[in-house]
Amino acid sequence: MTVTLKDVAAKSCVHISTASRVLNRKENFKISSNTRERIFAVAKELNYRPNQNARALRLKE
Repeated sequence: MTVTLKDVAAKSCVHISTASRVLNRKENFKISSNTRERIFAVAKELNYRPNQNARALRLKE
């Protein structure tokens, strides 16, 4: 089963945009360190890996 960003967000009890900002290391948003740690822990627990095809489309690489 492929784990998606949506899965990480749901299990972390945060909005998908919050999970995205944390996992993409966007530091200019006010997200508590507890929330950041929770998201990273869930991503690790679920073995989350970003979809490289989707990322390339988004970043237009």
